Amino acid sequence: MKQDNTIKIVIFSTIIFCMIFNGQAQLKVEQSGRIGIGIASPNPAYKCHIDGSLFLTFPNDPNVQFGFKVGSVPENTNYINTVIGSKTDQIGFYWDSNIGYNDLLAANFLKQSDASLKSNLTPILSPIDKIALLKPYLYSISANYYDNGELVLQEKPQYGFISQEVEKTLTEVKITEDGNGLKLMDYDQIIPLLVAAMQEQQKSIRKSEALITELNTSILELENQIVLLKGNNAPANNPLNHQEKTEIILYQNAPNPFSTNTTINCFIPEQIKNAQLCIYNMQGTQIECLQVNGRNQTSVEIQAGQLTSGVYIYLLLGDGKASEAKQMVLTR
Repeated sequence: MKQDNTIKIVIFSTIIFCMIFNGQAQLKVEQSGRIGIGIASPNPAYKCHIDGSLFLTFPNDPNVQFGFKVGSVPENTNYINTVIGSKTDQIGFYWDSNIGYNDLLAANFLKQSDASLKSNLTPILSPIDKIALLKPYLYSISANYYDNGELVLQEKPQYGFISQEVEKTLTEVKITEDGNGLKLMDYDQIIPLLVAAMQEQQKSIRKSEALITELNTSILELENQIVLLKGNNAPANNPLNHQEKTEIILYQNAPNPFSTNTTINCFIPEQIKNAQLCIYNMQGTQIECLQVNGRNQTSVEIQAGQLTSGVYIYLLLGDGKASEAKQMVLTR
């Protein structure tokens, strides 16, 4: 009887040995300690080579599942990919209480944003007011790590928000609390608010610019009417008025506003060697500089050309010395 049991043990051990070391076995353990699962020749660059997907469950709760899937995802499609997922909808790159969460390095990070996944689309109202509720900080945050088994304590500076403050002021921003009592924030939720706030601000800027243009036009029209009432629409028409003048003089263009062309009168003394009429937009960017060859009483005609509607500033330069600046308005 004892001999029969010994024979059975030998036969069973032989079968197991053949299963493990056979080249066609589902589980192969090489003498070097390398393990192959589902593959006859494990990749020598790795200690464990699994030919297929990996599925893990938590012993105390089989519903806590983690999968590393290799192959066609979703099933029965030609879209080949590698997918890591969890049935609990959360995966944490976390080591221990000393290290905390790990940095995740990748070439790109994409988030799902397909229209089919979204519903109840509504515009963001008062985005500037919402952004104003946020309190950004510069702070230090733990960045500990292990070096040869020894814990190295360090902190690094970082810009950001406080999760507890954000969840009180912007309830729509996703705040997740992990099992350690730490609150994690989805910073990407701030991006749409910033875009909406910038768009709202840009609309306000355009309205302000339009109002400024309108006011400048009204001021220039009033100035022209004053000149006409004084009977001096072009006070530089008489060269005798400048016989004793030694400085350049620039006058208001006429007509103003204009749509096609306008004339700018000026006085340039004979001793001025180089004279230029320069035009700028309201942002201070130089549009063009025209060489003025005439002296004494002279004029320059400005063509609308490629200029866009708006208010422009122009001034006269005589040997590097600038005259008083004037404004002209182009209307299409």
